[in-house]
Amino acid sequence: MLTRRLIESTAAVRENLWNAFSDEYYALLRESTARPTAHSRDSPKPGTTVFVVTDKVARYRWPIGVIQKLIPSKDGKIRSVEVKIGKRILEKSVNHLIPLELPPEDQKSPASEAAPQDTTPNVDSKRDEPTANPTPPQASEVQSGRTRPYLHRKAKGNNTTDGRNNALKSSSADSTTSD
Repeated sequence: MLTRRLIESTAAVRENLWNAFSDEYYALLRESTARPTAHSRDSPKPGTTVFVVTDKVARYRWPIGVIQKLIPSKDGKIRSVEVKIGKRILEKSVNHLIPLELPPEDQKSPASEAAPQDTTPNVDSKRDEPTANPTPPQASEVQSGRTRPYLHRKAKGNNTTDGRNNALKSSSADSTTSD
């Protein structure tokens, strides 16, 4: 008898606790959540990057465009814009545009446009300079910056990697005998 009453009272307490929690929690959710809107609250601005909604095309294939010009309606509200998509400029309704969370091109911060400063010391300035015709590094460059020796194409193709110096010697020996 004692066990049955204990089980019933535990079930009643659990039920009361669940009812109180669900009532308060659901009320809190209703009050705290903002209702989703079907449109962006931001007004379109020239330079804003947007997705252009296209019917019968999957979302991941929607074109990306940049707003070029705002076109006001007769009542003065902006209802359409000129959007540059690739090389074309199209007039689109504001309802068919989804702004990306990127700042407009003309409002980028000057800090983001400035080149980042490199605080690491420059060990070998030859390596950082872009060259029009890349050439294999010389022996002095190999020793200063490489941990493994530079293998020529013939050595890489023959898989001659006996040792650090043996790989270079065998590849140069192969090139002299095959010529």
